Amino acid sequence: MTLSGLPEKLHSSGMKLQRAKVHINALDRSIKRWFDTHPGIITTRQLDVQGVGQIHRVDPSTPTRWGLIAGDALTNFRASLDHIAWVLALKVGTPERPRRVQFPIFDCQKRYDDPSYGAARMLGEVWPDSHHIFERLQPYHSAEWPETDYLRVLDTLVNLDKHRILTQTVLTASAGPAYILDPRSNPPRSHVFRNPFEMIVTRRVLEALKKQNLQMKLTVDVAFSAEGTAVDGYSIHYLTLIHDFIRDEVIPRFAGFFE
Repeated sequence: MTLSGLPEKLHSSGMKLQRAKVHINALDRSIKRWFDTHPGIITTRQLDVQGVGQIHRVDPSTPTRWGLIAGDALTNFRASLDHIAWVLALKVGTPERPRRVQFPIFDCQKRYDDPSYGAARMLGEVWPDSHHIFERLQPYHSAEWPETDYLRVLDTLVNLDKHRILTQTVLTASAGPAYILDPRSNPPRSHVFRNPFEMIVTRRVLEALKKQNLQMKLTVDVAFSAEGTAVDGYSIHYLTLIHDFIRDEVIPRFAGFFE
């Protein structure tokens, strides 16, 4: 995001978002270097127990620094949003309760509408004409606007990082058949997940793959973690999705109040 197209009052929000992007790029480089030097991430065992043919397992351990870098990106995302609320409050005047001013994020409309703990508390001193935009961006609209759910993911992850534990990451694995000779083949169901770190492939599936000239393709991803388990399947790529949503959908919607 460039600041040249933003009203001056939103520059601080834009700069926070830019800083988050710096962290995302640093994390991407670190992950790539790590994968380049750890080629044997997935181990495979051949078995013949109750119809099981193979077990593929990935060690979920990742460098601690990944979580620290991701946490810095999340914090800057949250700050970018809160800076929007703050400059809109200053349009009204100096807030009497500055600690209450923040960008509301709710995945439940009932909680958003709660007069004591909902958006009214956070936006009470914020420019009134902007309130409908805050409401439109709420994650409880995700059924009709799926991308708003990125703010719910942000809220979940940044609150864990700020108030409970350092952001953690783990490796997760998935498997599926890769086409060899006939790309028109309809691949059979290829695996059963026992947990995010282990796949069980039956002999029946292996035989079906062989008949259709297919082989297993194993992939590894990095996911956010809480106490060693993947958090709702949130891939590390959510950082880029959150960044792009704030850049393309959130900040521009408030620009008109400062022109």
